[in-house]
This record gives sequence, C-alpha cells and structure tokens, in this order.
Amino acid sequence: MITGLLAQLKVLLASLATVALSITPAIQQGVQTYTNNTAPNVSSSNGNSRNWAGYVANSASYTAVSGTWTVPQPTSNGHTATDATWVGIGGVNSNDLLQSGTQNVVSPSGQVTTTAFYELLPAESTQITSLTVKPGDSVTVSITQQSSEQWLINFNDNTSNQNYQTTVAYNSSLSSAEWIEEAPSNGVSVLPLDNFGTIQFTNSSITQDGSQISVTGANAHAVTMVNEQGQNLATSSALGSDGESFSITRSTAESFAPIPSFDRNPGSFRRHGRGIGPHNFYQFHFPTPTIQVSTVVSPQPSITPQPTVQSLGTVRVFQFHHSVRFGWHHF
Repeated sequence: MITGLLAQLKVLLASLATVALSITPAIQQGVQTYTNNTAPNVSSSNGNSRNWAGYVANSASYTAVSGTWTVPQPTSNGHTATDATWVGIGGVNSNDLLQSGTQNVVSPSGQVTTTAFYELLPAESTQITSLTVKPGDSVTVSITQQSSEQWLINFNDNTSNQNYQTTVAYNSSLSSAEWIEEAPSNGVSVLPLDNFGTIQFTNSSITQDGSQISVTGANAHAVTMVNEQGQNLATSSALGSDGESFSITRSTAESFAPIPSFDRNPGSFRRHGRGIGPHNFYQFHFPTPTIQVSTVVSPQPSITPQPTVQSLGTVRVFQFHHSVRFGWHHF
C-alpha cells in the first residue's frame, strides 16, 4: 500500500515539474492555502473576501489614493492574532498591489505591537522603522503616482506629528484602489484576525482618470470579510453623506484557526498577500495523477473558491497564486 502511494507521488512530482517549467508569470504571488470544504464562490454587489473588508473601486484607471483612520486598539482572543489597515492601488483584478498603512500584532496575553509599513507585491512588506505608531494615533496615508512607474508614499502620524515619505519604482496596472482592513497573510495562509473593534475611515479620496474624487464619486463598493464558515468577520458600513467616510466593524464570529508557529514566534511574521482577484487552481487525482488547471477572474470582490474533497481517494484542491507549491491528502 505504502509502496504504491510512493510510486504515485513520484509520478505526481514528475508531472508537477513539467507544469512548473511551463508557468512563467511576470509576477509570482504568495500562496494562500485553505483546507475548508464549505460553500463555493459567493459574489454580490457587496463582495465577500477571506481577508479584506472596506471599499474598493475597480472600474477605471487610478493614480492616487488617500485615507485617514485611527489605529485600533485590538484585544486578545487567546492566541496570537493580527490586523492591518491600509490604502492601496491595484490588486482587485490584477497581481500587482502597492499599499501602505498600519498593522497590529496581539500576543495571547494581549500585548500589542504596532508598526507602519508599505508593500509592493510580490515583495514582502517593508516596516517603516523611522515611525513610532501606537493604537489611538490618527494617521493619514497617501499613495500618488509621480510619473510612469514612480510613486510617492506619504505617511503622516497626525497625533505625534511624525512624517515619512519615500519614492518607489513600481509598475502598476492602475486597475483598482482600496481602503481596507485586512487579516494579513504570511504567504502560506490567512492569519488569525484580532478583535480590532470598529475602525473609522475619513477624508478618503482617489484620483480617477486624472480627477480627484470621493469614494462615492468613484462608485466604489463595499467588501465584507468572512471566515471559513462563511460568517461575517468584518463588515463595512454605508458611505457617509460626505462620500469620504465609512466604518469597518469586527463581529463576534470566530476568526481563522490559530497557527502554532505564529504563537511561538510572531516576530517572524511578514505580511504578504492580497484578498481578491484572479486565482489559479490545480487538482491532483489518484490513482492516476492528472492535473487540471483553471483560472477564475472575479469582476467584483468575491470569496475565494475553497478547496474541496471531490471523492474518496482524491487529493484536495489547493489554491496557488502563480507559484507551484502543493500538498496532498490521501483518504
């Protein structure tokens, strides 16, 4: 029995090697793997995501985004958990994403570590070490295109009067803009979301097709974060009458499962990943290993289709973001 399984695995690895050589995307993306086999893709005017809540605009070309929020004071839920608040360009219907904001990591005892960051996918996030940010601080973050592939990231801590600016080179699709509260990914899975309470975004603006407009003017739509059971984790309010403000509220629903390695060494965590957009899926089947590849492109934010158990003796379906990694399970 074991010898037969090993032989099948060798054949599968040989097949994977062939596929890996044939996949040469311009951008490699971190992997987010889910082993839940609940509901399939869910899509609505208020789209769902496994790790984003907030507002997104993705019907035009965007060259600037800005927003103000108060860094939340999260509480412990018994294990290491995290949240990130940011504004960004790209990432809804594309593999590129330029973003900047704040992040909390909460220990099982409730100790909170807060940092400022920016991130240029597919690279990991860069901590802005010159800024000391803490819960309760009001921050304003903007990302503005200066010229082709040149971007200015401006981060103001309005409470402590600290400022950080940097110019980065990045080839963006300009295809979307976001104001997001996120359950970050470590490149392998979505991390547990902390209890951040309610976050209020204000002064949210965007430059669309060369004109600065509000979130309402951009016809942006809300995104709701859901857990593995499809329960709402974080919900976005309606936009305020000014067209620039909204809130995101954490529910009491259970977050993603604790990750032992994250509990043991939260300092090793580097956020990496995006919430919604195109995804590739690979299926592996026993006893004769075969590979089926399909691409799903969501025109609006939607919950990522989950791996499912097809039948007895079938390997689970894993999601890959253009990097070939895999796991298998024999029933």
